Formats: sequence, structure tokens, C-alpha cells
Amino acid sequence: MGEVTDQPLPVAGWVVARFVELDLPDAVREGTAVANIRPLAWFVLNRVPNPSGDKAQYLVAGIRGPEGQSCDFTMLRVYTWNLKRSRYETAFIENGLCGRLPVTLDKGPKDEPEFRFQTETNEERTYRLIQTVVRRVRKGEPTGSRHGRPANPATR
Repeated sequence: MGEVTDQPLPVAGWVVARFVELDLPDAVREGTAVANIRPLAWFVLNRVPNPSGDKAQYLVAGIRGPEGQSCDFTMLRVYTWNLKRSRYETAFIENGLCGRLPVTLDKGPKDEPEFRFQTETNEERTYRLIQTVVRRVRKGEPTGSRHGRPANPATR
């Protein structure tokens, strides 16, 4: 007979994505629900000052349609804080993507938040948030470090 120990047994298995619910910030949850997006990852790009306390600005990678698509995500959205209206607004939408995780966060030449990812064709795309405007950074433009930190949505 085997020895009984207090050591936990290793656990392994599969999870069906549709049964996993991310613990999204309220602003992200509301924005994705209205747009009928299934969020796969969310990230804090930066924080902006607000009289009631700093507000995070978010990047969301999501998908629409059935499960089992060849892309990790098909759309990006950025939610920024509008100080004058005291609310979150959708500052950036890009649909029709076929992006691959991980998304990497970095800082631009003026310390602006940047994010990058690979497409299905292994093209690297880089985007920069400047105040409340997101722009794609093209080749030849200065970017942050080529070795940005991988974004960990669980700690953001």
C-alpha cells in the first residue's frame, strides 16, 4: 500500500475557453459587452491623473465569432479616461486582425505606452498611445526597446 503524504497531487487537464470568465475592470467589461466582443486579454497601458484618483487606460485583445479560429485575437480596443466627461471612452478600434499572443508592452521615445504583437504572417506590429490617441508605428520610426516586457494580463 502506498504512503499517504500531505503533498498535493499534480493537476493537469484542459479548459474550454467559453467557460472561463476573465476578471475584467468595469470599464473594460462594459465596453466589450456593448461591442459584443469576447475579451481574451486585457492590459493596463498607463495611468492618468484624475481628481478622485489615477485612472488606468486599457488595451483589450478580443475575438468575435465561433471558437477554434486560427487567430489568437481578431480585434484590439483601447479605452482611455476622458477627464472632462469623467468616463471611459473607446479611443481606438482595429478589427480584421489575425494577431498572435503574447502582446508585449513597452515605452516609446517620450515614455509613451507602446504595445506590439505578431500577426499570422509573422509581421510585427507596434502601436503607441499618445495621450488618448493610438497610432501604428511604422518601420523607420523610433520605438521603445526591441525587447519589451511580455504583458502579463493577470498582473495588470
